[in-house]
Amino acid sequence: MMHADCSRTWRVCRYFEVIRVQLVIVDINDNPPVFSQQRLSVALSELTPPKDLFPLMPATDVDSPANGVAGYRLTVLESTDPSPLFDVRVTDVNTTTSTTAELRLVLKQPLDHETTDQHHLRVLAYDLGSPSLTGTLYIDVTVEDANDNAPKFDKELYATVLLETAPRGTTVITVTAVDLDSGANGRLSYRFTSRTQAAYGHQFIVDASTGDIRLSTDARNLERAEYVLGVVAEDSGEQPAVTGVSVSVVVVDVNEHAPVIVVDAADVRTSSGGGDNSVVELTEYRAANTTVAMLSVTDEDRGDNGRVTCRMTSDGQGHFAIAKLHNTVYRIISNRPLDSR
Repeated sequence: MMHADCSRTWRVCRYFEVIRVQLVIVDINDNPPVFSQQRLSVALSELTPPKDLFPLMPATDVDSPANGVAGYRLTVLESTDPSPLFDVRVTDVNTTTSTTAELRLVLKQPLDHETTDQHHLRVLAYDLGSPSLTGTLYIDVTVEDANDNAPKFDKELYATVLLETAPRGTTVITVTAVDLDSGANGRLSYRFTSRTQAAYGHQFIVDASTGDIRLSTDARNLERAEYVLGVVAEDSGEQPAVTGVSVSVVVVDVNEHAPVIVVDAADVRTSSGGGDNSVVELTEYRAANTTVAMLSVTDEDRGDNGRVTCRMTSDGQGHFAIAKLHNTVYRIISNRPLDSR
């Protein structure tokens, strides 16, 4: 377009032209993707099933769409390896006016607090530029313990012996259990089963904290030669897990009593010679194979220590013999007629 501007004074005519120019600014990839927060902390129960957990805020990139966010990648913090347990998933959400990307954290496999109670993850957002730029979101996952482990005793069966001379308060045996859970879920206490408590609670006690089983009476007062005690380990979870075990206690007799012999000769005259000796007076010419005296042999010990046998030392002439009538009853018999001369 041409214009003329002629001044009357100077008689000079100047011409100018208007040109429309369109400038195109070419975007370069000078901005990385950016997350709205750099670090996120998450607490999950170890019983959480594999699933899409919750949405994450997507990254943004102020560059043009050609250099904008292209995708996401999740790795463990210590390396560039993908996590075996977690991933991120991107889905497009269409609205009436636009399409937006939704980013979600995904749990792929069950968690185990006892194996790993902390997971440190890194989410990388990368753009379409060349070279590609990235932005980072750090995610710290705490795996909370659940009461998914029952107590376990270190033995399938406990067995011990107890001397009958043991006094009240003696530690008979100690039971020990462990629970892989933590906190209250792994804190154990011990007790007898209801049946054991009712039957033997007046003779034995178990320490709730240590698992020590102790005598609550002298062992001499125990009526049985063997006891089988039921012990329970219970954790302190909201829904306690319980495990039981059997404890065998054998009461061992101590051979501290000598056998006692009581002589019974009611058909003859007897007199005491003092101490442990008894004197039996017999008439001369007593017939052979007749009972001279009856012996009762007892021992206050129990078991093998209380079982007795009785034998007679020969008089050198073979006048007498001993015969067993019962477990603890013997008789002395004459082998031939007696002659005082």
